[in-house]
Amino acid sequence: MKKASISFNMVNWIIHLIFLVIVTGVFIALATSFVSYKIDTLGTETDLFVEKILNHKEGIAYFDTATDRVYPHIIDTQKFDTKKATEAQLKKIIFYDDIDKPTNQRLAARIVLIQNNKRQELIYNDKKLQSYETFAKTKTLRFSSRPIAKVKRRYTLNSIDWNEKITLEVTVFKPKVIS
Repeated sequence: MKKASISFNMVNWIIHLIFLVIVTGVFIALATSFVSYKIDTLGTETDLFVEKILNHKEGIAYFDTATDRVYPHIIDTQKFDTKKATEAQLKKIIFYDDIDKPTNQRLAARIVLIQNNKRQELIYNDKKLQSYETFAKTKTLRFSSRPIAKVKRRYTLNSIDWNEKITLEVTVFKPKVIS
């Protein structure tokens, strides 16, 4: 073999090696771009919270005692009139540790029923709701992120008489870091 052909093969190998490094780097960059280290479950927790209050017999859904049946996504507007009793029932059906502990740092929610331009509201975890709402409006100095996450959902549902559409607005607050 001639020296010229050996040196030409070496140049080819160097070009192949550089190409291999570039392709490997692109694959690694693509693989790491799909990896997320941030886990945000508030949207899912909000959906579970709303489904629980809309489908549980102790929630705000209409419960027929004669048939012992819950009508899912049909709102019993009378439960908004007995606010304290309904809020106590919400504490029982949505159990995040013990709701009355001062260390409870889970969800806090404001549930607003809008019917004929009349607003009625229920509060879940009233001990934390005011502080969470205040913190959700402020920004911290570090990275300009809010310490409290907030999700707002709006649903158009039926009332008991089926003739009337009502709007249910649920705003859920949760600390971003729970220690």
